[in-house]
Amino acid sequence: MTDTLQADVVVVGGGPAGLVAAVALGLSRRSVIVVDTGQPRNAPADGAHNVLGEEGVSPLELLARGRAEAEAYGVRIVSGVATGASGTLDDFTVEANGGAVQVRARRVILATGLVDDLSAVPGVTEAWGHGGRRGTRRPRRRRPRAGRAGGARTLLGRK
Repeated sequence: MTDTLQADVVVVGGGPAGLVAAVALGLSRRSVIVVDTGQPRNAPADGAHNVLGEEGVSPLELLARGRAEAEAYGVRIVSGVATGASGTLDDFTVEANGGAVQVRARRVILATGLVDDLSAVPGVTEAWGHGGRRGTRRPRRRRPRAGRAGGARTLLGRK
């Protein structure tokens, strides 16, 4: 049996970005449904960083607080995976849990985040979030400083 839900907006992904969107919409008195697995990418980490006022908070605690805040504004959280989406402006359908749940909405916000495909090297999975790092790093780029010749041209992408 398919459970059909109706909302102004369906947010696919309930991490920080999805929950912030849901809270903002809830504050604006929009009906919002968030579809999320509840398994954030940074769950293994000791703490979340660069979160205003919450430096070092456990990722799962941050998720719980965000969900509670969203629900306080009437946002409904549907536990599961979005498995399909279709429709046009003002008439979208997002399918969750293999079709067990269908959410009809006027708008869709995709805030699905990333999934890490960890190396098969022994120990990488256990170290991830506790000091283990991805093998790819962006090279440091020199930034032009005031007084350096060619700085303005570099900023504008000109040589």
